[in-house]
Amino acid sequence: MSELKINKNRNLKDPQYSFLGIKMIIEDIKTLPKWFKWMMLSGSVLVMFFNFFAISGYTPENIDPSYFEGIGRWFSPVQEYWKAMDVGTMLGARGDENLAMIATTFYSLNGVISITGLIAVCLIVYDKKSQFFWLLINATAYAPFALMMGYAGDFFLNIILAAIAIPGWYLITFKFKHNSIRNYSKTFKLSFWLTILLVAALSVFLWLMFIPQMVWLINPNYNYPLWSAKHIFDGLLCGVRLVGGGMQLVNFNEQFITWILVDAINFIKYAGAIEGIISVNMMIQFGVWFASSSIGMWERNLKETALPFFNKILKTKNN
Repeated sequence: MSELKINKNRNLKDPQYSFLGIKMIIEDIKTLPKWFKWMMLSGSVLVMFFNFFAISGYTPENIDPSYFEGIGRWFSPVQEYWKAMDVGTMLGARGDENLAMIATTFYSLNGVISITGLIAVCLIVYDKKSQFFWLLINATAYAPFALMMGYAGDFFLNIILAAIAIPGWYLITFKFKHNSIRNYSKTFKLSFWLTILLVAALSVFLWLMFIPQMVWLINPNYNYPLWSAKHIFDGLLCGVRLVGGGMQLVNFNEQFITWILVDAINFIKYAGAIEGIISVNMMIQFGVWFASSSIGMWERNLKETALPFFNKILKTKNN
């Protein structure tokens, strides 16, 4: 199923073989299609803007409103500070100024963190070597953000993703080219997808079971909402992302099916599915990621089969 990328005469001093593709970072981005780079830039600007500007104002219930007037009501980091002071975080009860400041700091950095994730997704589309460098940066930085936002599953999952960055870089650099099941028999394809579905279902189930234990390990006094929308979304996303990460490790073209699903679920999550809370910044982030993953699906899966099909139809009509 895989095609080994064996080259005994390769020059390991070549930048393309540099650790995590570090020497290819700039070159990888420069060689992306121009329109794709413009999409990345536009998405990055939108994410950064809405990371600091809130569509809706926020007034704490348990804090004197006089502390929260004017432009602060619309400044997202200020909102996060008072939310942490008002209702607390997974790491501590409400009223802890130090934890509130930490939560605010990570929220403020989330715009930059999101951009590193966007770059990683875009580089996966065109199979660039430095994709795992950006994955490592994004996963390492996003983990504490997820923890402060109360997503324990996301926190532990990003630790796992950070840990597989180096093995992933090694595999796509020295072992695997594109892998795809497209050229195999229908029986094999059916068996493959049934296995993927089974593994994904098992993964989701295990995450749902273990997430509360992870939360109580971090903070035994935290009142985690068992089987709430937050719990279910966290487990569902962790299960699917873990399967996608495994497919990314061996460079499967079909990995984009999981990334599209993950981005769509995340968009729904931040569109108000959890307690009616809407995060425009995160919706834009995952909307842009969804577009990037869809392009990856086209470039690495559909393009090869769809273009000949449409060309054949056009030729038939012309004749």
